[in-house]
Amino acid sequence: MNQNENKTKDLKKKLFSGDLPLVLDTIKDSRKNGTIDVIPLLLDLYILTRQAIVKQAIQSCLFDLKTPQVAPIIIDALSKKKYAHIKSLLVEFMWQANIDFSKYTDTIIPLIYKESLEVAIEAMTVLETTADSIPREDAKIYIKQLSFAAEKKESPHKDIIFQAIDILQL
Repeated sequence: MNQNENKTKDLKKKLFSGDLPLVLDTIKDSRKNGTIDVIPLLLDLYILTRQAIVKQAIQSCLFDLKTPQVAPIIIDALSKKKYAHIKSLLVEFMWQANIDFSKYTDTIIPLIYKESLEVAIEAMTVLETTADSIPREDAKIYIKQLSFAAEKKESPHKDIIFQAIDILQL
């Protein structure tokens, strides 16, 4: 086992120890000194814990991550069933972290019309923060995709879809 595997194993042991002070200290330390490798562990802990203080510490840690290397990890998590009930948190992270997710617009757009209203609103915020970085030709494709979805969705999603179209047309 190499040093990174040992470190990850030790981190996992601490995070899932059930010892609240140790768990919180480990999250705090990860927030200051951790690498992106800790993100899947934090997400797993988030879905397993019932401790509000632990959930809040994880959210604070995630929202502090400002490195673009986090983007593919979050995008990957969005596609995993085990994270389905925290999809809104994952999408909120995307705009809170102030990272450019524009190259993942093909993942963001369907969130606006396929997911819950809460997720759709968060995805709209991501779209607003990334719209300037989306190539014009791609924006046209997304507008067509959203227009087609608007024909099928009931309100309130329809309003959100039209807002997304407006954002892409600017």
